[in-house]
Amino acid sequence: MPEEPHPEKSASQAKQAVDTAKADFQRTLPEKLDLHISLEGIPNEITNAIARFAKPTETASKLKSFLKDYLPALTPIATAVISVAISVYTYKANDHRSKDAIDKTVSEFGSKNLDERGREVAAIKLAKYGEVALPAVHMALGANDLDLRTGGELVAQQMYRAKTVDRGKLTKEILGYYAENDRPLRLGVVEWLVMMEHQLSADDSRLAYEMVQNNFRGELCTLQDDDVALQAAKFLYIWCFSDSKALVVGMAEHCPGAGTQEQAVNTLPVLAKNLPQTERASLLNDALPRLRKSRPELKDLIDQAETKIRAISQ
Repeated sequence: MPEEPHPEKSASQAKQAVDTAKADFQRTLPEKLDLHISLEGIPNEITNAIARFAKPTETASKLKSFLKDYLPALTPIATAVISVAISVYTYKANDHRSKDAIDKTVSEFGSKNLDERGREVAAIKLAKYGEVALPAVHMALGANDLDLRTGGELVAQQMYRAKTVDRGKLTKEILGYYAENDRPLRLGVVEWLVMMEHQLSADDSRLAYEMVQNNFRGELCTLQDDDVALQAAKFLYIWCFSDSKALVVGMAEHCPGAGTQEQAVNTLPVLAKNLPQTERASLLNDALPRLRKSRPELKDLIDQAETKIRAISQ
């Protein structure tokens, strides 16, 4: 005959089964999260909605009480919804500020009555907008009107100085405009580089040099606008990189604009100061004689450059 279960043993097994079931059930419930959300800077409409959502009234129904126990399981979803709402609000606010910055740029720098100080003050006011003002800078840099274009350059200069936009990001943003193949915009880009002079960091000036090199080396210079090429040559005068000899000589040899050719020749003595003796000798014995043949109209300027380079080499 089968052995009859002992009463005490059966009760113990039943209790153990109940405890196991409870533990399994509890494990299936999502763990409650202790989530802290910062509401700083979030519009009142959203914060009030969050407060109402988080604090039910005292007359909450049993259903609300039930949801209160299990609401933490929905916290990631609720957080996502709130984040989307805030992102949409922020996007609209930034878009409004961007349009406001564009309007201010046109009204401030489109005026012919601003003196130098007034233009600088206006640029500082607009630079504080930071990244939301970049569309205004983009449009101003590409303006045919000199005052508007210079205004955009001044705003970008103040942005760089005050770091209202990350400097590396700002430089890459502006250099990227050159690829848009828009003549006034390209002119605005290289004019900004000249305006910045030595305020650019070593890394940012190198990025600018690479952009100039990629667009003006050799025969490529014949494809560039004369005014744009002249500003690029001025930039190379300000930043005389030790590996820019071929680029500068090439601009003097190939760029069609007389102003660009003259600027490039005038840059050679300044560049020579940063070159080793062998590179200076190459300038005197190779580059300058070649330039005399290809640009006889610049003979006097080339002779002056040679005299200066020889004085440096002594």
